[in-house]
Amino acid sequence: MKNKLFLLLVIIAVVGIAVVLSYGKVWAQQEGPTEPFDEAKALIPVEFTDYLDDSASNPGGAIIGPDPLQVLFTQPPDAPGAPYPSNTFDYGDYYEVDALANRGDYLTLQLACIDSTRFATLLLSFAGDPGGVAVWYETPRAPAIRGPLWTKTALCSPPTNFDDLDALEVWGPSAADDADRYSMQTDAVGGVSVFSWPGAVPYIPHAVIAAAVAALGGPSNPANVDLDALMVWDMGTQGAWGTGDVIIFSIRAAAPWDGGEIVVLQNGVAPSYLNHGGHLWNTAFGVAAAFNLDPPTEEVDAIEAYPWFVPGGKTPTLTEWGLIILIALLVGSAVFIMLRRRKAAVPA
Repeated sequence: MKNKLFLLLVIIAVVGIAVVLSYGKVWAQQEGPTEPFDEAKALIPVEFTDYLDDSASNPGGAIIGPDPLQVLFTQPPDAPGAPYPSNTFDYGDYYEVDALANRGDYLTLQLACIDSTRFATLLLSFAGDPGGVAVWYETPRAPAIRGPLWTKTALCSPPTNFDDLDALEVWGPSAADDADRYSMQTDAVGGVSVFSWPGAVPYIPHAVIAAAVAALGGPSNPANVDLDALMVWDMGTQGAWGTGDVIIFSIRAAAPWDGGEIVVLQNGVAPSYLNHGGHLWNTAFGVAAAFNLDPPTEEVDAIEAYPWFVPGGKTPTLTEWGLIILIALLVGSAVFIMLRRRKAAVPA
């Protein structure tokens, strides 16, 4: 009798574990859509700039040569001879674009942990596009999953004259311009770190960025502070840095910072390092080692976001709800057996 009871408990436990693993896999797949990272199923609007800024041949899709402040549009995966990349906004005829954003960048507040209703995957580009990869990703929770997202060939095929993606804006209308916030190199020269478009209207003064960086122990000399990666959440309608506005940014490497720091700045709130992937994006975090960059670099030169996704799904694991289900099954079966035994022991 004892052997039968033991066998019954084992069977129930095995069934419970199977249910847990099954549900764990389903729930993992529902954490965020994977389609945008399946290049066979989706075309994502991507605006970017090369370093040095280049223009594209229209039609034809080839990057043809230098054009200061020119922005390019593509939809990965690009195919040889396709109409992309194409030219979009042209902000002027001098300096270089080194950061792009939209005034309502998708998932800015979630990435910044200001809105905790959902999580966001961080998209990044690194100086020099190590290994020919233009855009990488990091998932939000520890242990973070990191890896390449788009190669240079995926954005421009063949990648002739495509040297280094150094500004990135994702989402927005298909085949339409929406990078209406941008930064140029040498912020300190003009006294403006972020402009609104159209009209090259000053949005964030350089002094605001320099003060935020200094408050976190970064370069104390404002002349060494050059914003070079950006996301924006502009609550206003006039394109002015105001109440409720939030930006996420990085600056070009300048001692004591190595260029891998990412800062969250909300108007009226003390700046902080981005907390993502189970760590702070501060100087202590080793970018090159974490992403296995070859050649190594610590320099982040573009940032974006996408809903939390797990590339290729997730290995089924025992989730908290799964453990609850398993325990409930075991307890319920034990109670059921005890009641049956008690009933059998009562004389008829």
